Amino acid sequence: MTTIVHKTVGVKRIEQICNELGLTAEDVKIIDQILEEWKNLLGENDQKVLVAIQKIGDNPNREKIMEALLKINIEFFVKSRRPDANC
Repeated sequence: MTTIVHKTVGVKRIEQICNELGLTAEDVKIIDQILEEWKNLLGENDQKVLVAIQKIGDNPNREKIMEALLKINIEFFVKSRRPDANC
């Protein structure tokens, strides 16, 4: 994936967050797809929620997927605010 979130947080760190929550490879793929679509929705939070709902669907791990997205986005926010950030 080539989103700024992937670049800033790091693919390995995203995978680590997902693993810590017990998510499957398919769940990680859903997260990647959501982040990919979100990159075009800057400031459109309602649309971001709709994308997440649509992509997650009735996945039994939906709460863990949302938790992973929240953790990933918090790390992105923190890392992108550092003076040495390359975002």
